[in-house]
Amino acid sequence: MTSTRIQSLISAILLILFILFATYQPILADAIHLTILIFGLLMVTSLWFLYKGAQFGTRVKKNLVLYTAASIIVVSIAEFIRFFTPVEEGDLRIFPDILWIAHILLLSIGLALVLKRVRSNFQLSYLLFDLHISITVFGSIWFVTYQNYVDNDQFLFETIYPLGALYVLFILGTLLLVIDKPIKRPVLNGLLVGLSICALSNVLLVIDSMDGTLFREKYLFLYGLGMYTIAFAFSKKEARNRKKQKKSFTISYSHWEIIRPVIQYAGVLILVYEFVFKYRNNDVLFVGMIVTIILVIGRDLITVIQNQSLVRRLKIFNQQLEKKIGERTRELTDSHRDLEDAFKQIEYIARHDTFSRLPNRRYLEQMIEWKTQDAVQDRSMVALVFIDVDRLKHINDTVGHAIGDQLLLEIIERFQQKLPEETFLARHGGDEFAVIMEGVYDQDDVERMAQSLLDTVETPFYIQDKELTITLSIGISLYPDNGESIEDLMKHADLAMYKAKEERQNKIIFYSPEMDEELIGRMELLSELHSAIKRNEFIVYYQPQFDIHDGRLSGIEALVRWQHPVRGFVSPGEFIPLAEEFDLIIPIDEIVIETAITQFMEWTKQGIAPPRLSVNLCPQQFSEGNLSDKLKALMNQYGFPPHKLMIEITESVAMNDEAFLTAQLREIAKMGVLISIDDFGTGYSSLSYVKNYPLNQLKIARPFIMDVPKSQSDIAMVKAIIDLSHHFHLTVVVEGVETLEQLNFLKSVHCEEVQGFYFAKPLSVQEMEQRYLLPVKDGTSNG
Repeated sequence: MTSTRIQSLISAILLILFILFATYQPILADAIHLTILIFGLLMVTSLWFLYKGAQFGTRVKKNLVLYTAASIIVVSIAEFIRFFTPVEEGDLRIFPDILWIAHILLLSIGLALVLKRVRSNFQLSYLLFDLHISITVFGSIWFVTYQNYVDNDQFLFETIYPLGALYVLFILGTLLLVIDKPIKRPVLNGLLVGLSICALSNVLLVIDSMDGTLFREKYLFLYGLGMYTIAFAFSKKEARNRKKQKKSFTISYSHWEIIRPVIQYAGVLILVYEFVFKYRNNDVLFVGMIVTIILVIGRDLITVIQNQSLVRRLKIFNQQLEKKIGERTRELTDSHRDLEDAFKQIEYIARHDTFSRLPNRRYLEQMIEWKTQDAVQDRSMVALVFIDVDRLKHINDTVGHAIGDQLLLEIIERFQQKLPEETFLARHGGDEFAVIMEGVYDQDDVERMAQSLLDTVETPFYIQDKELTITLSIGISLYPDNGESIEDLMKHADLAMYKAKEERQNKIIFYSPEMDEELIGRMELLSELHSAIKRNEFIVYYQPQFDIHDGRLSGIEALVRWQHPVRGFVSPGEFIPLAEEFDLIIPIDEIVIETAITQFMEWTKQGIAPPRLSVNLCPQQFSEGNLSDKLKALMNQYGFPPHKLMIEITESVAMNDEAFLTAQLREIAKMGVLISIDDFGTGYSSLSYVKNYPLNQLKIARPFIMDVPKSQSDIAMVKAIIDLSHHFHLTVVVEGVETLEQLNFLKSVHCEEVQGFYFAKPLSVQEMEQRYLLPVKDGTSNG
């Protein structure tokens, strides 16, 4: 059973008891103690409801609960004093009535505090004046009426009871009309019902007292029920999701603001009428009339004061508003100019590269569209020229991005000085530029312009004490011969540029339809390369290395081969550049290293392992920064001895960030792994890394030995490199040895190790075992 049903049941029982006691006076005489007991239980239950309601209420609601609880306690004390000290005359008779008045004031103060939270001080003053005007009018009329119809000595206090209830109901009625109230309407409705029951009890009490006989106890049921209903209103929790109710007509607060003065002035007229025509000699009515008039005048004075204050505030507000409008107008004018500048800046940024300040790809596409439209009218051609700075990534990796960026800016400056003013230059990508040449009638004009760009980079660049030499790869497509859409022109120019990169060394290539087939083949090979990595189609071959003095096997170098299921063996020169360009070289390196280490350990178990294993590492392996950890994990996995592993790095790696690379190489050297510089002399050779890096070996590239011993300059170069290596306590390996004369020369200059086709080409596992490893075990070496 819900609490609402319990309250309804209790209310029904109390109403039945009230009817019985009011009808049968003897029953009341015998049940006074029961009446007081029920009244006390109702008061205690009410306090319990108030305590529970205060736990989930707002601060305003808690304050109202506090005043309501104090009011119930005070009225309970008043009734119990009246019951236990039935004194006919004396001060004790007045004391309960004074407590009852305090109980009315406590309820009034609680409701007034709620009103203060939602109304201004002026509005609250109006409410108080209207309240006292109404009470004075109705109180005077009620007092005179009661005095004329009742002839006993109880009227002084009994007339106050209904007026007190009216006083509280007036405040509550005003609060019910406030829209933005902090107390929810269900609570106010409960208060209204409870106070109405109390007011009914007071009215019945006064009517019953007109004959001079008063049985107050029989109305305790009603008054206790009223207090119980008031307290129960605070115990109800609000529903979180209320269904929207249909709108119905209700008196709003604005309506009440209009109705209230009408009631007041009508009350004054009623008092004047009563005094002049009926009770001219009644002092109480006269005093009530004077007090009412004074209150009405006071209310009107407050209205005048408030109106003057509102006029002053409105004037100040208008002045501030005019000032704000003027300031805002100036701000909007300035903002409009700033906005135009901002739009121009945004448009510039959207169409230009932030680093080079050149037009970007988006602007390039728009310009191609405009130029081709003009070419249709002129019946001319438009040339789209794509320019790639060769090996810029290598320069960034070796000497740093700061120098690479400065190099780009100087390249742009040279281009701008060489190109005609009407030529459109844009940055197409990181190391790619685009030029649009309009009004073309002869392909030779475009080629001459492209050649002039190649000429601009023949002179080396000097940046931060470093001499840098670059080359360009230039691809050209023509409108309308090579395509009429922007997409086709850009795709064909890009394809021609990549064709120029493949041929290397400052090439200018015009697009031709045959390049589409090459591109398709290249993309097919790239797709197959991805699949080859997943399927592990790579085989490791081994290039033997020999001690130059006794001819014994000194080590092997692991070299990758791709065994395609359809094409057969694919040349490393065909797929390695593709793997480097599309960042597939790292997984290929890892396959080679793991395969070579696994095979080496298998040979170790058989007792035929070569003295040393060399593997090549691409520059990308060092850029990740965790190479030593990867090598350590791999060697620990297979139990590989670190001192039998030599990693070969190119000079492009050695010229990288010196501090960063040095730290990695030292970590690797601490593990016992040997380090070699591969193809020494073909790149940006520097004595600084030979001196500072923890190296064990230098490998001289094949181009230095090809013309030995015929070329005296090559002889001098090889001798200088070997002497330099010995000075730094490094061993030397020469690759590409193909003749006996070359071998004898290397012996004469005290080279330690050699490799090349004179001894053997790269061998498969079976060939390596049969030719060199098993004979060494049997003591019949072929070295």
